[in-house]
Amino acid sequence: MTVERIIGDKAKSHPMLATVDEALKLKGYREGDPICQWFADAEIKSSAFRLEVLEAVTEE
Repeated sequence: MTVERIIGDKAKSHPMLATVDEALKLKGYREGDPICQWFADAEIKSSAFRLEVLEAVTEE
């Protein structure tokens, strides 16, 4: 899973992202929460997550 963007990061320069961010905030997400992408088989998925439920993983 990869972080695509952070809620609130680009909202000032992209009005459409500001609209999306406001809709996500109505669902309980906050500024600073990540929107992530990942693959499920050959299909790309995307969703917002609360920051505190994610754990950073690095390659060793």
